[in-house]
Amino acid sequence: MTTTTLILLLVVLTARWGVCPDRPEKPQLSADREDRTYMSGEEVNFTCGTTQPVYPNNSFVLYRAEIPLSSKPRDRSWEYGVTFTITVSSSGSEDYCCVQMSPVSGRNASSEKSEPVNITVVVLPTPRIVVDFTTVVRGADVTLNCESWQKISVKTFYFYHNEGLIYSAPKSTAAWGNSATFTIKNMDDNKSGSYNCTYEVEKNGRRLTSAWSNSVHLSATDLLLKPLLRVDRVDKVYLRKEKVTFTCSVNCVSGGLHFFLYRAQTSAEIERIYSGDVCRVNAVVKERSIGSEEYFCYYTKNISGKMIQSDRSEEVTITTLAEPEAPKISHGRPIGLFSKTETVSLTCEANRIIPNQFYFRKRGLRLSSEQITVKGNTGMFTVTTKNQSGPYTCQYTTNVQSRLLDSLPSKQVDIFVADLAPPTLSADLSDAASEDITFICTSPLHLPAMTFFLHRHGDSRHLQDRQTGNNSVKFTIPNTDINKGRRYTCHFEVHETKGLILSALSNVLDIPPRDKSFGVQIGIRMVAFLIVSILMMGIVYWKKDVLFQQREKKYDQRAIAVSTVDQDATYAEVRL
Repeated sequence: MTTTTLILLLVVLTARWGVCPDRPEKPQLSADREDRTYMSGEEVNFTCGTTQPVYPNNSFVLYRAEIPLSSKPRDRSWEYGVTFTITVSSSGSEDYCCVQMSPVSGRNASSEKSEPVNITVVVLPTPRIVVDFTTVVRGADVTLNCESWQKISVKTFYFYHNEGLIYSAPKSTAAWGNSATFTIKNMDDNKSGSYNCTYEVEKNGRRLTSAWSNSVHLSATDLLLKPLLRVDRVDKVYLRKEKVTFTCSVNCVSGGLHFFLYRAQTSAEIERIYSGDVCRVNAVVKERSIGSEEYFCYYTKNISGKMIQSDRSEEVTITTLAEPEAPKISHGRPIGLFSKTETVSLTCEANRIIPNQFYFRKRGLRLSSEQITVKGNTGMFTVTTKNQSGPYTCQYTTNVQSRLLDSLPSKQVDIFVADLAPPTLSADLSDAASEDITFICTSPLHLPAMTFFLHRHGDSRHLQDRQTGNNSVKFTIPNTDINKGRRYTCHFEVHETKGLILSALSNVLDIPPRDKSFGVQIGIRMVAFLIVSILMMGIVYWKKDVLFQQREKKYDQRAIAVSTVDQDATYAEVRL
């Protein structure tokens, strides 16, 4: 090859691809749909290209949300770029971009990323077709219901018979929410067969159609059909205080039926209802036992003067639960007396239950997060106004057999917001030998007609109360348990024309256990008392014995004198 030939070849290559730059040209990315809207499972063709022909050794990489994809482009037959084909699945919006790679000086040089392309992926749930009866009395009507389980904006529902379109229900007229109905009039053999449904939505100007629903097969009959028994809750779980509404229905041409509801365990008739002109009845059951119970229904029809009984419906099992036990609420104080700026902590405790959430009420109204901060089983709020006084209760929610239940309310606790400064509590412990303790409750204010209250810390009721015109009062507690320390506090109340004004609680005073020497002193005193008592009793019995002996001696002397007189009289009589 001559030098001239090499120069000509270089000129041709330079004209076609240009001089190899240090960095490849920034590519452009596009999708195969202008609306950029796709259904989940669809293929998307992305084209990543440049304005100049691509150098043969260059490559391209597709990115999704800044993450490179392992997808490889198709065989490159287009000299200005490549095409990537991917299958989308997740719902929502996604950004894609691409870059061009070029080997330069033994390394891969990367271009700038293309401008992002945003696509929308729509996931359409498969609809479900529902019908109460698949065997329909000849001449009766039957209603099909097409449902979608997600909250989506449905434009139109379509119903099919043996895969042929028979009815469309625009949402604006016949559809509500995520369902639509279609009623088959005057059932006959020609209308028997398989039924399905689909629905259509519109997204970014594109009309998307869901997959086909399940199939239901309908057939016509002249027989007396089995009724259908349903209840008003899907989970069939009720609280003991709740009513259960049973619906017993059958596909029929006209009414005139007698329906019977039975409790299966006892074979006891619960309700007997005449349907009138319709083919269904409702029965409300209030009294039930805790646990599971089965119910069934049937009906009778007068045919040619004879009452014919239908088969029994399938049994329906309902579960009756007792209400979750009431929790216990406490505020951690002997009385619910709080001063302003203090933090009230209400504790709600549930026994043998794992609650989902605790909440608190005041006078029956549930408190919001702005009124109380709930963490676990504790509700806290800062006292800022007297309006926060009042009765408080608590409850909890818990999951029982798929139901989220509210517990019974707790007993109420009363919160009082104090208007006055707290008093000071002290005790006179100077006389260690005394069995009584004298407490002194002193108010910083001199107010008329004050009533002071002494509390044992942790007890809800006060021990003593005193009314005085002074700002201080004494309480004496007799027979104090000397083997245990006690904690005490006090407060006072003032009655005015505007009502009762309360003080905050005083300091908590700890009374330590009595010294053991006090017990020894008491023991010595008891022993001394017993000894003195025994001596006194001995003296008394000794005196009684002396007096008894003196009395016996006198009796003996009198007897001797009487005997001497008798002897002298006898002797004189003999001499005569």
